[in-house]
Amino acid sequence: PNENVELFPSIEILAHEETSPGREVLVNRAKVFESIYKAKQSIVVLPIKALVEKLIPKNEYFRYVTTLRKGQNVDFDELTERLVLLGYDRVDMVEEKGQFSVRGGLIDIFPLTSDQPVRIEFFGDEIESMRGFDPDTQRSKENVEECFLMPAREFLLPHDKLHQGLEL
Repeated sequence: PNENVELFPSIEILAHEETSPGREVLVNRAKVFESIYKAKQSIVVLPIKALVEKLIPKNEYFRYVTTLRKGQNVDFDELTERLVLLGYDRVDMVEEKGQFSVRGGLIDIFPLTSDQPVRIEFFGDEIESMRGFDPDTQRSKENVEECFLMPAREFLLPHDKLHQGLEL
């Protein structure tokens, strides 16, 4: 009962299928990656299929992990581009994990591994405030000091190949 036990589900799609895994599968897998990234002691339960699936190398995947903090200087446009690169869906109103929206100097993000979305208010390129909010009412709640973003997809272009990939 005192152990942290996590499920690492398999993708459950075939290579030739033109579909992606369900959001819940991606969330559960991202939570396991986050535990590994944060060096949390965990017991990971996984089906054989998940055990044999090919994954991006750990160090390459972890290069994409992004942490945002109050007072941090972040280029607003680069952040929105990074969110798209990480697999977050740009929407008009954030309601589900893996989504973000932009309104003026605000970015709403629902991190894949978080229980609540975060509203980030910018003053220029500085993060002025971060607050959790209710996705149903869109009303702000308590202040948040840090927003931890795991990639919302597992297959990412390496940093040094990104511009090459975009030019194709």
